[in-house]
Amino acid sequence: RTQGFPAIMLPLVQLYASMLPTAHHRSERAPAHWVHLAPRTQRPPHSLACACVEGESGQPAGTSAALPTESTAVPGLLVVMVGMPGAGKSTFAELLLAHSCSADGGGSSRERWSRISQDVLGSRKQCIRAAREALRQRRHVLIDRCNFDPDQRAHWLNLGGARPASRVAVFLDVPEHVARRRVLRRATHEGHVDSGSKSARELQQIVRRISSWIVAPRTSEGFDRVVVCRSPEEAAAAARSLAAEARALDTAAPTL
Repeated sequence: RTQGFPAIMLPLVQLYASMLPTAHHRSERAPAHWVHLAPRTQRPPHSLACACVEGESGQPAGTSAALPTESTAVPGLLVVMVGMPGAGKSTFAELLLAHSCSADGGGSSRERWSRISQDVLGSRKQCIRAAREALRQRRHVLIDRCNFDPDQRAHWLNLGGARPASRVAVFLDVPEHVARRRVLRRATHEGHVDSGSKSARELQQIVRRISSWIVAPRTSEGFDRVVVCRSPEEAAAAARSLAAEARALDTAAPTL
């Protein structure tokens, strides 16, 4: 099968043919002393794997662009609470932060949360400023406020700047009489909606008034999803789920 080759190439062709295994031996394993060359598509050792995995753009990953920085770190969650006084918003916030601790008891994920409460900060303008800055820092943000209608919630969906990884509305949909009973029983509250600051009549009027304003949140407002909780058990489950989601984001790209 050397026809067509220049005469000067014949010795090289014959030498190469003599090195090939015969048909009788082609199925045999190569001798142990042969050097095995891995196919080019084989994954490299784990320490080098990132250098040859292509990203979505088709460019090799594992370069300096793949390292988390303030601009490339995964953004945090934005959780907007919805509910009348006594619905359990502060209790939900405490559960969420408690479940955000890592399995070994550390607080890395918990420390990435920023709870924004108008009862603490004093005005909506201050809350908006704090929420915008927290999102810029790639933190998880919990808006602990009644947020009773779409206009109230729109402030948190139009913060501008860094977009959160997910925008979640948590609606604590409890009956008015349950919220009223809880408010009458609490002795202290950050917003002074408690029996130590107001009369029973005033507290009942506050709950009744805000209850009449409540409009259930919808994804059409701009939320990625809406979680509705109608019992303490459902609220606890939602807090655990959101805490786990936040921990997963923290693992993907820890804040520098």
